[in-house]
Order: sequence, then structure tokens, then C-alpha cells
Amino acid sequence: MILTSDHILKELKEIWPRFKWEWPKNPNFTAMPDDMLPRVIGACSIKHMVIIPGIWECENFSGCWQSKVEVFQYDLWQSEEYRPEWRWYIGDYLGIASGLFGDVDHSMNLIRLESGWVLFEPQTDIVSRDFSLFKPIVGEA
Repeated sequence: MILTSDHILKELKEIWPRFKWEWPKNPNFTAMPDDMLPRVIGACSIKHMVIIPGIWECENFSGCWQSKVEVFQYDLWQSEEYRPEWRWYIGDYLGIASGLFGDVDHSMNLIRLESGWVLFEPQTDIVSRDFSLFKPIVGEA
């Protein structure tokens, strides 16, 4: 299934109604097969890294993890093991996370699986569909 930028924006507005725009790096994407996600997490995990205030923080985790996944998909393509028509949609989002310590600025990854959207926390390898705990800042009006 090909996901256009317009389709992605429509779906994200269903999750976060105030979401106004998405700035994808590519006009088309495909959804990651659900059964591929555990393998991707295992191969691309960076949860062993530690925060270094001012040097390596949450946005570094989400950006690095996204890049590692893109390289992983490249390697799958080159090996001819997996050749989708387009790259997977994985976004690196800055937002407000709600939790134990109240609302805090945070960065996470948003992944479009075949079964729908999930949030990925690259600092812990936790996957969630609880979108009420995260609200993107970029993309809001």
C-alpha cells in the first residue's frame, strides 16, 4: 500500500485533530509490515546509549534511531531479502509527552505499520498506541 503525503496528513489529523501539516522527506511511503517491527527494533536499538545533557538527548535518540532504520531497510533491499516499492514511514517528532513528571518536551518516533500508527520510544524500545500521552509540537497551528 502506497501512502502519499496527503494520506499521511489525513491519518495524523485523525489522531491529533489540531495537526496541520507534515513535512515528509519523500512524497510516497509504504507501511512497515507488523511482523517486521520486532526485528527492526532488535537490529536498530540504541537504548544502551545514555543521555549526556546538552550533547546527547531525546532528539538525538529519535534522529539516530530513524537513521539506523533507514540503513537497515537499505541493507534489506541490497540483500534482496525485502524490496518494497517505497521506504517505510518513520518520523522523528518533537512534542509534549505526558507522564509521571507532568508534561515535558520530548522527541519520539512515529511509525506507520500495516495495522496503523504506533509511537516508538527509542530510549527504551517501548512501542505504544496511546497517542494521548504524546502531542507533536511540529505540525501544529
